[in-house]
Amino acid sequence: MFKVFFKINITFRFTRSPYRKDNKLRSTFKTDGVSVGDGRFKGGLYFEKTGSFGVGDFVFALNTTGSNANATLSDKLMRLSRDPATDGLELTTVTSGDAGSFNNSTLAGGTAVRATATSSASATGNKYGVYSTAWYGQSVNYGVYAYGYGGTTSYGIYANAGGGSVSNYAGYFTGNVNVTGTLSKGGGTFKIDHPLDPENKYLYHSFVESPDMMNIYNGNVVTDTDGYATIELPEYFESLNKDFRYQLTVLGSFAQAVVSKKVANNSFTIQTNQPNTEVSWQITGVRKDAWAEKNRVIPEVDKKGEEKGKYIHPDAFGVPAEKGIDYENSKLKTEQNN
Repeated sequence: MFKVFFKINITFRFTRSPYRKDNKLRSTFKTDGVSVGDGRFKGGLYFEKTGSFGVGDFVFALNTTGSNANATLSDKLMRLSRDPATDGLELTTVTSGDAGSFNNSTLAGGTAVRATATSSASATGNKYGVYSTAWYGQSVNYGVYAYGYGGTTSYGIYANAGGGSVSNYAGYFTGNVNVTGTLSKGGGTFKIDHPLDPENKYLYHSFVESPDMMNIYNGNVVTDTDGYATIELPEYFESLNKDFRYQLTVLGSFAQAVVSKKVANNSFTIQTNQPNTEVSWQITGVRKDAWAEKNRVIPEVDKKGEEKGKYIHPDAFGVPAEKGIDYENSKLKTEQNN
């Protein structure tokens, strides 16, 4: 269910002959408490037929020039229309500023909801294509509930951030994220305020909490009667990894263990000075795949712009919440909820 609220102090006056020769059904209203006087019709609501019977635009017109002139048909501000091509209902602003639309389509390839916020490149301030809030009450609240089903592939949410900027995020979450299924990724890092310079730098580590893009492989093996054991690694191991590091721990005895043959053909060999000895082994490698080679993790990064002097987690450093990078967004949400 979608609700749109307009809070306008208006007085409606319907014309005696609502149907005009120009196929427009009109009503007009005047605004109260404006400097140009209360007697001028500053706005109007009218239906403009654009096609067959019942097809057209329901238009909200408002004279915003500040003059005493009545609103005219050219003062279109918002349009509610039915598009027979999509069998949808669309609400759109017709000015050069922000534009948004609601479209309910039952046709193949149609869009159920479409919202757009646009402006000139020089415009300032945040823009929200969709701003959704669910709060208060004793039940579970969902700011956005998305469910995709049917078809060959379904997406509950599909997000894409264009523009080519490193500051663009297809998804940005402030708070905990819970994934009950699998998570697939091209790469990943943690990002925290730098412990030595939290106001000016970030610290990034690739997953497994290391500054390089490390993969870990481990297991247990028992050496043979001669004290040897060969560890077979995945067939893609040497194609994916470089800079190998080894760890060996003998279990159950005071025997010695060494790597007698380093990685070659996706395997390596260990040797113990006693036969039939159990050894726990670990080998790590740094990713060298094409994506990793072009996207190396940079551990220390200077904060820039409005982020400089602010914190991701201000409470962890005992500084005021106002020093938080996301403080303004959180403040906006609170103000709109009150």
